[in-house]
Amino acid sequence: MHRRSSAAVIVALAMVLTGCVIPPPQLASTVEVWSVDDRLVTTPVEESGTLLAYTTAGPDSLDVVAWDGAAGTESWRVPSVPTSNGAVVDLEPMDDGSGRLVVPVLVADGDDVRWSVRDVATGEEQAWSTSSADGSATTWAGVYHAWSCGPDEPSASLCFSVPDGSETTAEFLRLRPGHGVDVLPIPNQGTVFATDLGLYTDQSTQTIDLVVDGQIRWSRPWADAFDHVYSNGALEAVRAGASLLVTSGPAWWSSTLQLESVDTVALDVASGAVRWRVEGAYPCALGGDGGVLILCELAGARTGAGATYTGVAILGIDAATGAETWRVDYSDAAVAIENGDGAWSWFGESSALVPDASGAPVVLDASTGLQRTVAADAPLPCSQGVDGSVAWTDGGLSIPMDEMAEWCGPGGALLTDPELDPDVLAVVGIPVGDVWAVATTSGLAGYRLG
Repeated sequence: MHRRSSAAVIVALAMVLTGCVIPPPQLASTVEVWSVDDRLVTTPVEESGTLLAYTTAGPDSLDVVAWDGAAGTESWRVPSVPTSNGAVVDLEPMDDGSGRLVVPVLVADGDDVRWSVRDVATGEEQAWSTSSADGSATTWAGVYHAWSCGPDEPSASLCFSVPDGSETTAEFLRLRPGHGVDVLPIPNQGTVFATDLGLYTDQSTQTIDLVVDGQIRWSRPWADAFDHVYSNGALEAVRAGASLLVTSGPAWWSSTLQLESVDTVALDVASGAVRWRVEGAYPCALGGDGGVLILCELAGARTGAGATYTGVAILGIDAATGAETWRVDYSDAAVAIENGDGAWSWFGESSALVPDASGAPVVLDASTGLQRTVAADAPLPCSQGVDGSVAWTDGGLSIPMDEMAEWCGPGGALLTDPELDPDVLAVVGIPVGDVWAVATTSGLAGYRLG
């Protein structure tokens, strides 16, 4: 599955849709208004008209770049480094306390690393970026992991772990834009594992804890939240309105993952109460207005060689109640399309591009489950089997790369100068005013309806 968010599991899905089909309306053509020749490592994040992404120019090159989404002009660029395990830090705009949006970037500082906090629009660095709250320098030999400290929107702080002088990474620190760096005031620091959005798993108590400003807001027994309990389990979380959607399964880093064993619960942000639970599924789109979520129910396995599906269903779930508003089960033929080469299904925030029972592309509306046919000759976003990582020679790391679009004809042939279909563009593109930005393996481009 292709999608624009920074999510936990990347899998390909094929949909066979059996509901009402809406013929394609007569829409204007698309016109490319700008393009950028740059190799993107991550899918761009849009904030207030600015697009942010990591790019690379070689095996030891990593930059954070910002572009004006309307004009495609580069606003600023700063060299960056990955964390010690080769991951990049999510580019998540934060409020610095004065209403200004900033983004923390991990940068080199001699043989060490530090945080550089940049104004999203201008790239200007905040003067306190290199200092802690007491003014002392804050550099480390490495940063192991970084996560959003709490469920607040927009984020107000970034948490991270650094070496503590032993063979563990138990020291948790916090970067607060407008303040600096300090020790994260978290209970039971030696036994908890960070997830994201303030969620921690406590190995000593077998609980899921939401920690806000150093205090445990609520604790939920793992077995109370999930029907399946794993001694080596892992959690992934996303915010959806008043809920945290928490997906659980066997350790994601294991060599083989049975997709049926993945469960998702909606936990109330304020109390931790279980609002609803869906077994064997995880969120694959949050919907345009957050009212209806798309959960993907999978059967099969994911290994180091990729994912193989034996059964798939797509569920439209009411975000507040967990009620199933619509459901689509897939035929063997459609699953075979996704298990083959050149799969082109794609999930946006409010719609999805999927094949129907005959293999023809349709656009599915996330809120209603209705589908709209796509022109038979429309270029489709397809997988070309490109290298999924970029080597980082400084330390021998390998940075995973997001899957970007390439464009293929209905027969699978690669297109070098496609005329994009407006319906397909609305799924794959990132809206910036009246421009749709599309990230591909060769760069970034902006389109308008002509």
